[in-house]
Amino acid sequence: MNKDMNARMSLRTIFDQTALDYDEVRPGYPEELIEDVISIPAT
Repeated sequence: MNKDMNARMSLRTIFDQTALDYDEVRPGYPEELIEDVISIPAT
């Protein structure tokens, strides 16, 4: 692999891990909101 490709792979790995870390700590949606959205009929 050339240097440019190695750099891209490294950035992708960092981005993927950062996204996973964020997903673990971000607050979820309130259960009431989910229930309300599910109960709205599709048109």
